[in-house]
Amino acid sequence: MRGGPIPLAPWIKFAFSFFQAGPFILKTDSPKPASAPVPSPVLWRCLPAAIWAALILAASTDAGSSAHTARFLAFLLDWFHPHLTPGSVPATNVVLRKAGHFAEFFVLAALIWRIRNPLFRARVAEFDFRWARAALIAAALLAGASEGIQHFYPSRGASWADVLLNSFGAACALFAIYLFKGREKARPGHAEAACGG
Repeated sequence: MRGGPIPLAPWIKFAFSFFQAGPFILKTDSPKPASAPVPSPVLWRCLPAAIWAALILAASTDAGSSAHTARFLAFLLDWFHPHLTPGSVPATNVVLRKAGHFAEFFVLAALIWRIRNPLFRARVAEFDFRWARAALIAAALLAGASEGIQHFYPSRGASWADVLLNSFGAACALFAIYLFKGREKARPGHAEAACGG
């Protein structure tokens, strides 16, 4: 009996399509289908991503140093878990800071994606690999800028590992959107919804 082709793992398929996509060109005056909603102005759609990027850069200064977050974390731990020893604060601080790196750029990539594509609107379920690649490059550049700013503060320390961690967070956000869009596309009745039926 002849078997069908072995499906690629989602990550492999995502990476292959990601790098095979052609060059991205931002077009704001392209014709829209009659049933498509009127998009908001480009600057308005860029605002959430711009504000979030500014917050990331602000947190790259001394205000986001480990000493400051450790004091805040010690207060929270003392409030919620008063029986924890003070020695557990530094290790917890490191773990939460690294998780924060990941989360910051996960959200950033989702907000950049939102500039051109809806996140949860079933009307558009195709994954735009060109824009996803542009979003990942933008997130990686901001990650580099963030670490570059930290280089000029004695209380901070620039790290290529953090750049990679931040970029990985952005890639995971785009991959999550890719999986969500694929699920929406496979949902029964999606074709009718996309055509306004």
